[in-house]
Amino acid sequence: MTSHLRRLAVAFLVAVAASGTLYAQAMPSVDNLIARLQSQSVAERTRASQDIFGAGINSKALYAEVAKRIGEVLPTVTKDSPKVDELAWHAKAIGTSGDMAYMPLLEQLSRSDIRGIARHAKGAQETLREAAEAGTAYLDYTKVMVLTEKQAEGCRYVAQRSCETSRSADKCVDSHKDNAVEAGANAIMLLMTSSQSGALFSVFGSDTTMLANYYACPIADASSPQSQ
Repeated sequence: MTSHLRRLAVAFLVAVAASGTLYAQAMPSVDNLIARLQSQSVAERTRASQDIFGAGINSKALYAEVAKRIGEVLPTVTKDSPKVDELAWHAKAIGTSGDMAYMPLLEQLSRSDIRGIARHAKGAQETLREAAEAGTAYLDYTKVMVLTEKQAEGCRYVAQRSCETSRSADKCVDSHKDNAVEAGANAIMLLMTSSQSGALFSVFGSDTTMLANYYACPIADASSPQSQ
């Protein structure tokens, strides 16, 4: 790539970042999520399960910690407590595990007298069944990571796809994320963009084609050597 095209590439990345797309996302850390679940803060524990939900994390230790939080919070929750939202997110998080061993716990939550908890637990049961059938933790396309070339080095290459759009570059990024999930990947690396007129890295052209590589990136389990 010439120096001129390199400068155009940088300009493209800056423009898309300014439009709201997040780049160079950090890989989620199971150890960090577990530490947050053990926080004394209801808000922090809730945010941890929000981050776990749909992230496609296969970690027995992580979901065991979520189940532990449910067991400790459930006896103390009241209708007007902020712990209602916390329990709802814990239910949603554990539903993404794909481990049917947690179905009895979700069934217990679905019988709660607190409507918000019961409703989310029932939805989590459906997610759990689907993930178990797929044989892996549920991954929502919004949780697919956008990597730099350096971050992609430790990941397994899955496929390369292109996306064409006449709208903003963000639309292509979302399309790539959605396609990555179907391809069995959990991360993408954007490569280049061209407009219909042939000008490379044209963000605001009438028709834009964006190329991306899809990767399956490992997420270290708290019980694995990677996290020691």
